[in-house]
Amino acid sequence: MAQAEINQEFEHAGDPVPAQKNGSVWCVLLAGGSGQRFGSLKQFDSLAGVRVIDRAARTAAAACDGVIAVLPADSLATADGQIPDATVVVAGGSTRSDSVRAGLAAIPAEATVILVHDAARPLATADLFAQVIAQVQSGVTAVVPAVPVVDTIRVLSPDSAGSETAEPDSAVIDRDLLRAVQTPQGFEAALLRRAYDSDVEATDDAGLVEALGVKITLIAGERSNLKLTERADQIIAAALLESIDPDLQLD
Repeated sequence: MAQAEINQEFEHAGDPVPAQKNGSVWCVLLAGGSGQRFGSLKQFDSLAGVRVIDRAARTAAAACDGVIAVLPADSLATADGQIPDATVVVAGGSTRSDSVRAGLAAIPAEATVILVHDAARPLATADLFAQVIAQVQSGVTAVVPAVPVVDTIRVLSPDSAGSETAEPDSAVIDRDLLRAVQTPQGFEAALLRRAYDSDVEATDDAGLVEALGVKITLIAGERSNLKLTERADQIIAAALLESIDPDLQLD
C-alpha cells in the first residue's frame, strides 16, 4: 500500500483542511539523534520495509515545498545520508536546538511558514501536516498538535526528583489539564528564526517561541503519531501499519 493510502487510513474524520503550496512552506526534518535510548540510529532502521526517515520525509515532502533533512554529520557521506524526498541534507549539531538552527540556515529567506518535525514520528499523516500549515497560513503564528494524556500522572517533588536512594515524594495531578505535544509544529517563519537567534536550548520548539511571549495554539494531534523512543515503540508502529495492510513486509 502506498504511503498516501496509509495516511488516508489514519486521517481524522471529515475533509482535511487544504494548505497552499506556493514555494513558501518548508520543513526541518530532525534526524540527527544518536539513538542512545533506542539502541541504534532508529532514523535509518526499517519500519515495515521502509526506513523510518524515508517514511517521515515522504509525508513532509508531499505537504511542503521543501524539506531540510538534518542528519548526524558522519552519515552524510554514506548510504544513510541518501534521502530521496529531501530537498537538502545538512549535518546536525550536538543538541536538538543546534540541529534546528542548522536546518533553519538552509531554508530560503522567502519562506513564510516553517514546520519542525521529528523523523522519529514516521506515522504523522499528510492530513496533520495540512492542518498545521493551514493554521499558520490563516494567521496563527505558532501551532502545535497535541493529544490528551490518558495515563494517571504523578509529579515528583523537587527535593526527591533526582534522588536515587530515598523514596520519592509525589502527588497526582489532574490529567484533564495535560496534553502530550507532537510534531510537526508549525510557525510563522520570521518568528521561529527569532526564537532560535539565541543560544538557548530546548527540547521543544514551541517552548522557545513561547519564551518570546507568543501564544501557542494547540490543535488535535493523532494517537497513531507515536514517537519511536524505545524498541517497543517500533513494534507498535509496525503493528499499526500491518493493521492497515496485512501484506506489508514487516521486519
